[in-house]
Amino acid sequence: MTIPKDAVTPLGSEGFVDGDDDEDEKASANANNPKSKRDERTYVPEVSDTIIDYTKLPKPRCNRPNYVEYIYRATTTNPAVFLAILRVAERNLPFINFDSAITHLPNLLANARLPAIPPLSALSSEPSTPSAPSAPSESSNQPEKKKPNQPAFTENTSHEKKETDMAMTILFLPNLYEDGRHALGYYALAPEADPDTKQLNPEDVVQILFTPCGIADLVEARLLEWTAVDPDMKARADEKKGEKGEEGDGLEGGGGKGAGEGKEGDAGDGDEEEEELTVEYIEHVAARGGEWLERDVVGDWEEWCRSFRVARRVWEKVLKGVVEVKEVEDVKDEAVG
Repeated sequence: MTIPKDAVTPLGSEGFVDGDDDEDEKASANANNPKSKRDERTYVPEVSDTIIDYTKLPKPRCNRPNYVEYIYRATTTNPAVFLAILRVAERNLPFINFDSAITHLPNLLANARLPAIPPLSALSSEPSTPSAPSAPSESSNQPEKKKPNQPAFTENTSHEKKETDMAMTILFLPNLYEDGRHALGYYALAPEADPDTKQLNPEDVVQILFTPCGIADLVEARLLEWTAVDPDMKARADEKKGEKGEEGDGLEGGGGKGAGEGKEGDAGDGDEEEEELTVEYIEHVAARGGEWLERDVVGDWEEWCRSFRVARRVWEKVLKGVVEVKEVEDVKDEAVG
């Protein structure tokens, strides 16, 4: 995996504070609340005027003390899921060469045929506009019609499990980046790593890969399953829209209703409120059997912290390491030349 040096500028923000030190453990003192519904979140992204730059790595919105989103965590051994995530990464990080990651796909022999999953449509050459902050193309919110033998959820792709298969951890962090995109990725603990430590480092993980993504990417890659529509939540969303005096025709395919109807592939046109409600209706991301970890719940706290650190700090350090290696190789090549 190679990354151009100028693509990593956002990672080195001057005002960076790790946010993973023990000093913010006091936040766990308030983690006595019972698990609340995900529609009661208070953190709302302000991305209505954001344009996505697909030539650089996105800058994280905040550090751990200020991130209050639920984090989805699951495990799977199916290489089709990892390939689908890689395809999403190729779309959202087009300046990175992922050939090596595809060659070393978890739980797939190097000479084996890649899982048969549908390809993603090409990234639009037009810059992303504020009206669709998470959608690379206007049509990508609508999933392609399912062809014969192609499951609606990528994890259903057939895979013959082997004793040597490694269970990879899937993480999905909504609204992690300043441009409104989410983070999705996978990793596994190294055999010698302490499974109970919260302070994971790059040497503690193997086969790690994360990518920014929009809901449209995940819908097209068939990495989402939606929860059933909560009638009470739907009524509140309708009431909220009515109070704003907005026209129903333009919203009923998006907003809270469209998010629930996403089970049928209707993700609407991607405005800010619609994106927020859509995320809240997600049940599974990439793999079933997972759970939504809440920061302010005692039983979730340590795993939530570990998950955030892996996606926010460990992956960042891995990327920086790749860039440093690339720079050294470039210097050697120039010396030889």
